[in-house]
Amino acid sequence: MKKILLVVLIGIFGVNACKAQKKIYQCYANDKNSKNMISTILDANYSVIAVYYKGQKVAINLTFVKEEMETNGAHPTSYSYYKEIIDGKVTGIYVFIHSGIWDYIQYTNKKSKKTTSYTMTDFSRENFESSKPCF
Repeated sequence: MKKILLVVLIGIFGVNACKAQKKIYQCYANDKNSKNMISTILDANYSVIAVYYKGQKVAINLTFVKEEMETNGAHPTSYSYYKEIIDGKVTGIYVFIHSGIWDYIQYTNKKSKKTTSYTMTDFSRENFESSKPCF
């Protein structure tokens, strides 16, 4: 009986451990300059864990803040807010927007207040996501 319980527990925790390590990548291009690209890294639960820009060597980890849902209009739209924290300081806010089949990112730099917008680009990937990095 103990062996069966042990096998079941290993199976449950083993599956969860593999699921927790899965990373999903999505690709976005700057709305004003398509060569300026950003990639999101999501976990197995589709929560954003980091972003990185084309040419950047290290990803920027993000911290979830809140989620809002707007039901007015043609499609329900969700807004997920994340803080960009570098060297222990909040340096910007990312808003991930999903409406219908479209996905967008709006980044606002805390210091300059400049907002940059991105739109998902790689619609050729199955379900708009991949287990491989965008670049």
